[in-house]
Amino acid sequence: MKKVEISIYCASDRFNYGDLLFPLILHKFISLKISGVNIDNYAMEDSDLSSLGGMPTYGLKRLISDGRKKNNHYVIVAGGEVLGATWFKLYRYILPQKFSFLCRIINKLFSQNILDSVVRKLYSSRLVSPFVLSAEEFGGNTKIIFNTVGGSSLEAHSNSFRKRIASIVEESLYVSVRDYETETILKENGVRQVHLAPDSAVVMSDLFPSHELNQMVCQEVEKIFSEFSKGYWCFQVSEDHARNNLEVIAAQIDKVHQQFNIGVVLLPIGRASGHEDQIPLRKISERLNSPWRLPESIGVFDIMALIAGSRLYAGTSLHGVITSTSFAVPRIGLTHKVPKLAAHLKCWDITEFQHCVEFEELAMGTDSAMRVSKEILNDKCNELIGKANFVLNQLVKEVNNDASIELVNHDGQ
Repeated sequence: MKKVEISIYCASDRFNYGDLLFPLILHKFISLKISGVNIDNYAMEDSDLSSLGGMPTYGLKRLISDGRKKNNHYVIVAGGEVLGATWFKLYRYILPQKFSFLCRIINKLFSQNILDSVVRKLYSSRLVSPFVLSAEEFGGNTKIIFNTVGGSSLEAHSNSFRKRIASIVEESLYVSVRDYETETILKENGVRQVHLAPDSAVVMSDLFPSHELNQMVCQEVEKIFSEFSKGYWCFQVSEDHARNNLEVIAAQIDKVHQQFNIGVVLLPIGRASGHEDQIPLRKISERLNSPWRLPESIGVFDIMALIAGSRLYAGTSLHGVITSTSFAVPRIGLTHKVPKLAAHLKCWDITEFQHCVEFEELAMGTDSAMRVSKEILNDKCNELIGKANFVLNQLVKEVNNDASIELVNHDGQ
C-alpha cells in the first residue's frame, strides 16, 4: 500500500479562531478515513499555538521544500477567505500587535502592488497570493486541493487578478467553495468543476460533541458556566467594526439583559494583529450596566464550548456563526460590512438569520432570533453537517482514486 503524505495549509499561525479550527477538523476527519496517512500542518510561518488548542505549523518555505521531496503528496488549502487574500494583508496579521497602527499607515502610503511585492520577496515566492498554490511550485510532484475556501473578496480585485487566480485553481485536483459568490466568480473565470458546500468547520459538533468539550475547558470557562448557571449569551466584535459604535453596542447589550435577564460573555474570538477583539470588548465592558464576563486566557475549545453552551451568539466572526450553527444555537451576524459573513448567511442559513443585523438593531434581532424553535435549529444543523460531510468524503475519495489508497470507516459517515 502506498504511503500518502498530506500537508494541511492555512492561516493557523496566528490566534484567529476560525483559522485554528481548519487543521483540527481535517486532521481528525482524514485520520478516520485514510489508513496510515501522514499529515503535517503548515502556515505562512513556523508557530506553536498548541497551548491554546491550535496545532504547530511549519512555514511556507518549508512546505515548498518538503513538497518537492515527498512522493504521493497532496496539499489541502484548508479553508478561509483565501482566494482574494493578498501578501501584505496576511503578513500584517502575523506581526505583533504593536505594529498594527504602523501597518495601517503604510497601507495608506503605498500601493497594494508595492506592498505585496516586498512581502513576496521576504518569502522568496512567485505565488500570486499566499494561499493560492500551484503544483508548479512543487516541481509537479504535488496535487493541490482547495477545501471549502472563500473568495467573495475577489470581487474587489481587477479582472486580470481574478483570471490569474482562477487559472491556478482550475489546475487543482479538487475544489470546493463555501458560498455562491465564490462559486460564481470562479465559474465566470473558467473554473469548470467547483463544488459548493458549507464551510467544513460546521462538522465540529460531530467531532467534538458538547459533553467532550465541557471536559476540555479551562478553569476560567468553568467559572463562567458556574456564575451564569441560569444562562448567558455570547457577543463578539472586531476592532475595525466596533471602533465608532461602542456606545450604541453597550446600550443594546444592556437592552438584551433587560429583556431576557441573562448575562453576556464578551467573547474574544480573534486576538491576532488586525483582529484584536479583546480591545473593543474591554471598552464595551466599561460601559455596561448588565452582568458580563470577558475571558482573558481562552483557547479554541474554550471558545467552542462557550458558544455551544450559550442561549445565543451575535458577532462579526463568521466562525462564531458557524459554531453556533453546528451546535444548534440561535445566531445573529453583525453587520452588513462583513461580506464573507453576509455571503455565508445568504447561502446557508434559515430565513430568520439570512441577513446581517446592524448594531443599533441588536436587541430587536436578539428577540427575533430567540423565538426560532429548537427543532428548526436542529434541522438546519443536521442539514449543513450532512452537506459538509458529503464534500469532505468526496475530497478523500479524490485522493483515494488518485493515489490508490486504502480507505477506512470508523464512524459510518
